[in-house]
Amino acid sequence: MIPLRSHTPPAPQSKRVAASLRERRLRQGFTLVELAVLLIVIGVIALIIIPQVLGAARRSNESALRGDLANFRVAIEHFHADCGGFPPRLEDVFAWSGEHVSSRFDGSGRELDLASYRGPYLRTGDMLAPLDPFTGKRDWRYDGASGEVHSNSDDTGRDGTPYSTW
Repeated sequence: MIPLRSHTPPAPQSKRVAASLRERRLRQGFTLVELAVLLIVIGVIALIIIPQVLGAARRSNESALRGDLANFRVAIEHFHADCGGFPPRLEDVFAWSGEHVSSRFDGSGRELDLASYRGPYLRTGDMLAPLDPFTGKRDWRYDGASGEVHSNSDDTGRDGTPYSTW
């Protein structure tokens, strides 16, 4: 027995025209509507991502500020424990010896025992105070009478408290 071949009739004219139009459209590129939709989608994605990126930078700066303040406070406590008073200036926690401390008296007028100085109590690469992450300067607020150190920034943290109170 000889198998019968099936004969596929040619596609109707309308299907051939539609296929031809699709091929030509693919070669021509995107329509204006397609480009507008693409730009809207990209815009929505940008509106979602950009605040997240900016928020991450702020969180990073806040974390750096907390770390710097904690380091300062520990160094000030060590200075106080060794010398019997607070450093006269914040920079005195970087002094190489008691001879390099800016004054023999703390902010309340108490005489310091600089012979017991065992610093520097805080070390950085350049032996200078770190930059405040929000002001970009070495302009920390320090009270030599109480040993309190704070940021000099006027900005407010994500938790609603001013950085100057941290």
